[in-house]
Amino acid sequence: MEDIKALNSRINILEIDISKISWELTCIKELHDFLYNKIHELEMKIINLGVSEHLKNEQMPCDINGKPIDELNLPYRIENILKSEGIHAIGELAKKTEIELLKIPGLGRKSLQEIINSLALKGVSLYVFLRDCI
Repeated sequence: MEDIKALNSRINILEIDISKISWELTCIKELHDFLYNKIHELEMKIINLGVSEHLKNEQMPCDINGKPIDELNLPYRIENILKSEGIHAIGELAKKTEIELLKIPGLGRKSLQEIINSLALKGVSLYVFLRDCI
């Protein structure tokens, strides 16, 4: 009988510990979401103010800047969407942020990932500005 009481007591303690951990995880998730949204707001304010334009106009450190986006071997749908937005060169594409690309109608997360992967194969990445740093 003592063993059963001791076991029940341990189970109660474990249940309390699990509920504390669950509560802490919820708080961490809420904090993550809050900070992510604040960073996104700040990024948009800075981009809207045009502060990042100066940085975007710097030369890329490679010879791929003027090459056409055709060389990325992206699916035609993505390539056509980019061209319709006036993005014809790899350098022009690399000067865009993920957020700017996601605002383009027809480009979603999957398309964005394909663009990122294709650029990476050429040794290039998208413009990074406070992006997903949490």
